Amino acid sequence: MKILHLCVQEKFTPPLIEFVRENFVDDEHMFMTFGDHENFPYEAGKDTMHVGSQLKQILSIIRELNSADKIIVHSFARHFIIFFLQPWLLGRAYWVIWGGDLYNNISPSGGLKSLLKWRFFRCIIKGFGGIVCFVKGDYELAVKTFGTKAPFIECVLYGGNVDFFDLEPKEDLGSTKTILLGNSASMSNEHEYALDKLAPFKNENIRIICPLSYHDDGGAGYLDSVIQKGSTIFGDKFVPIMDYMPLNDYLEILSTVDICVFGHKRQQGLGNAITVLGSGKKVFMRNDITSWDFFSDLGVEVYDVESFSLDPMDPVIAKNNAILIREYFSKENALKQMNNLYKY
Repeated sequence: MKILHLCVQEKFTPPLIEFVRENFVDDEHMFMTFGDHENFPYEAGKDTMHVGSQLKQILSIIRELNSADKIIVHSFARHFIIFFLQPWLLGRAYWVIWGGDLYNNISPSGGLKSLLKWRFFRCIIKGFGGIVCFVKGDYELAVKTFGTKAPFIECVLYGGNVDFFDLEPKEDLGSTKTILLGNSASMSNEHEYALDKLAPFKNENIRIICPLSYHDDGGAGYLDSVIQKGSTIFGDKFVPIMDYMPLNDYLEILSTVDICVFGHKRQQGLGNAITVLGSGKKVFMRNDITSWDFFSDLGVEVYDVESFSLDPMDPVIAKNNAILIREYFSKENALKQMNNLYKY
C-alpha cells in the first residue's frame, strides 16, 4: 500500500519521518513536505519530496496524490486547495487535526472571502475518509462545526518520540521554581492573561521562561507588549526566548521546568504539556478546553489556571500522572494506533 503524507514542516515532522522509516517497512510511505525546511530539516531520501514551489512542482504533486492508496493530511489548512481542485481524492484522505486547522476556522472571520473559504473548508472536510487525533473533544468540535460524518480515528501520531525527564524532585526545596509560560509567540497563548495570574507571585523565587520564537501572528507590536509587561512585573525573572533553537536545546530547557502555565482558550501546546506531565511536573490550564477534558478522561490531574499557586505537587499525583502519560504516549501505543490508521 502506498501512503502519502502531506506535511507542513514543524518541529515534530523530522522525528515522525524517522519513526515511520524505522517501524513501518512493509508499506510504502512517501512524505511530501511544505514550508520551513531550514529550521526543521530531515534526511532526504527516496521517500521524501520537499515542495519549494507548488506551481513549479504541480505535475509531481498531482502524480503522487493520484497514485497514493491513502493520503494522510498533516494540517489541512495549507492543503485545502489541492482537495478543492481534486475532490475525487477525499475518500482516501485522512485529516490529522492541528489546532490552527480547527480553531482558526470555527466560523468565518468576516467578509465574503472569509465566508467562501469557510464554506470550501466545510465541503472538503465533510468528504474526508477519517479524522485523526487523540483529543476526542477536537473531533467532536469538528463534527459540530463542519457537519462531517467522517469516523474518529484515535492516534498519537507524533507521540512515539516524546522525551521525558527524571522524576526525582530537586534536592533543594528552596531553589528557584522555573515556570514555562505558553508555547509560542502566537496571540492565542493569551500571554497577558497568564502574566496577570502569575503577578501576585512576583516577589517569590521564580524564573519565567516564555517561548516567543515562532508562530508570530501578532507582529512586533504584540511581542513588544508581552516582553514589556513581563519585564515590568517580573524584571529579570522574566526570560523571553526570541531565537529559534534546535529541538534538543529546547528539550534541555523543558528539563528544568517545574510548572507549566497555559492561558490558551483552546487546545494548544500539548507537546509541552505532555512532556512536563510525563516528567512528574505541574501543569495549569483553563478548565473549559478540550485539553482539560482529554487529561481528565485519561486520569491525569491538571490544575485550573484561575487558581494558580506555587504549592508543591503531591508526589503521589505526580507519579501517577507520569505513569499514565508515559503509557499512553509510549512507542508501543503509538505503533498500535498508527497501525490501525494505516490499515483503516
